[in-house]
Amino acid sequence: MKHVFPLILFLIVIVAVNVIIGPPRSSVIEHTPEVDLRWQRMIDQLEPQVVLLGNSMLGEGIDNRKFSELIGRRSLKIYTGGSASAMWYLWLKNQIAPAVHKPDCVVIFFRDQFLTIPEYRVRGAYKEEIDKYATADEPLLDRLAYLNGMDPLTYSLHQYCSMMQQKRHIKRTMQTWVKDICVQRFIGGRPGDADRVIAYVFQESHLSPELATAKQLEAERTGHARTRSFDVQLRNSFLPYMIEIARENDIQLVFVRVKRRRDAEGRNEPEHLKIYLNKLHTYLNSKGFSLLDFTHDERITLDYFGSGDHLSKPLGQELFTRLLAQRLSPLMQTGHSPAE
Repeated sequence: MKHVFPLILFLIVIVAVNVIIGPPRSSVIEHTPEVDLRWQRMIDQLEPQVVLLGNSMLGEGIDNRKFSELIGRRSLKIYTGGSASAMWYLWLKNQIAPAVHKPDCVVIFFRDQFLTIPEYRVRGAYKEEIDKYATADEPLLDRLAYLNGMDPLTYSLHQYCSMMQQKRHIKRTMQTWVKDICVQRFIGGRPGDADRVIAYVFQESHLSPELATAKQLEAERTGHARTRSFDVQLRNSFLPYMIEIARENDIQLVFVRVKRRRDAEGRNEPEHLKIYLNKLHTYLNSKGFSLLDFTHDERITLDYFGSGDHLSKPLGQELFTRLLAQRLSPLMQTGHSPAE
């Protein structure tokens, strides 16, 4: 009996909290009601002919001003560190496609097979960033990134439990209380001091390149070891929908597979990746789009890498900017367009 009382008390507290929060929403996954249209406004203002989409591999790897000079066209670099296919899909759907000005070409940068893993980097802090560009109703995003593979119990909790639906808000409130109120009260700091200290301690320049790479590869192995088959990934990915959006808006898509530190160190590319990339290349060709793979480009040596998979500045960035311009320019000149 003594073990039953704490359980009953716990359930009472949970029910009380849910009553206070209010009834659950009709949609299982919460998104912000308004879309941040900063990139759409910038596209209409600058009218770029080429838009580059990606994460920090693009951010660190390409000098946008130099790239524009080399290809002789206006370009715009849109990136967020840690972003993946869910974010790129939303940028294409909610920022580029609705713009009055349509770029001629959109170039998407990716690593290995993560172009077709929709659930990669969509939770926690990544979801907060994704929500900036998601509308209140994103059924495809919800299905592919969040609900696909969710067990029945977790799905039910998201559907019927207000506390579960608003866990992100609750977590953010508690973090603010600890980092700002407690720090200010007991140490005398100002609001935001804790975040500034954390950002300083964990900034990229303080990271060991070897350790950062090892941690990245380990996270990819443990989190996505089951997603090997290209055919299975493709059916459950954003890629076909991105291609459809590009076709509807007469936009040329080019996909760029970036070279990783692993490849520059001479470690063998996993066999499943070779099979995957061959199938990806065949699929994109069948749709009339291009894949530029720099994995085996011998000009990008280990000397050009900085932290982890990132290229160094300015040497690595200058090299990759030049190499990309060389390979993209012929595609732009020939007007390579989506197949009907």
